[in-house]
Amino acid sequence: MKDWKSRCQRPVKHTFMRLCLHLNSRILRPTKDALLLVLEEALTNLYGLVGGALLIDLIDFNVETGIATLRCRKSDERLIWAAAAFVTKFNDAPCQLKVLEVSPTLVPHVELDE
Repeated sequence: MKDWKSRCQRPVKHTFMRLCLHLNSRILRPTKDALLLVLEEALTNLYGLVGGALLIDLIDFNVETGIATLRCRKSDERLIWAAAAFVTKFNDAPCQLKVLEVSPTLVPHVELDE
């Protein structure tokens, strides 16, 4: 017989990640498109075409701080984190992509389609 905790818990399918894009350039500014391009390029460089095809939803992006909230599959969390660690350039300008937080409940009030 299952205990009460295991009956109340559902398996986690998705997780939320909060990332910060730092561009060290006077010309380039952090944007949604820049963040997605940096992340896609990093995933493709590290994992090939399979990495570039990961499903990532951009939930929120703050232009002033460069902080974004993403939703991804729980199984892809480590792949994205590792790819973010290898980011050093974007359009020949030095940049960094830092993972700030990862949690299945980072954005609890957002209703998204399954």
